[in-house]
Amino acid sequence: MSSRAIIGYENPDGKIQSIYVHYDGYPEGAGEILKEKFNTETKAKELTADSDLRSLHCMEQYESKSEILDGQEFLDWSHTAFLYLWKSNKWNFFDRNQFISL
Repeated sequence: MSSRAIIGYENPDGKIQSIYVHYDGYPEGAGEILKEKFNTETKAKELTADSDLRSLHCMEQYESKSEILDGQEFLDWSHTAFLYLWKSNKWNFFDRNQFISL
């Protein structure tokens, strides 16, 4: 069974560049990898500017590309996927209707 995630980077204009990750989206999976391997603004921006992924573990790409979402479109995914957002120079995780630092 998949544990999907939407990973986003907040641009200066407030829009969110995002990718979809199909597997291992839970905090102990994707959350840990984001903190360990994508822990700078440059790395976060590069990750979210590319293609959707099967998993952060294998980095196998899907054909679909990243999307630009507004804040509400990004939050709308919270019912079906784990949400991660690079904002204020750190990764944040959406939990119980609020973002918390990873």
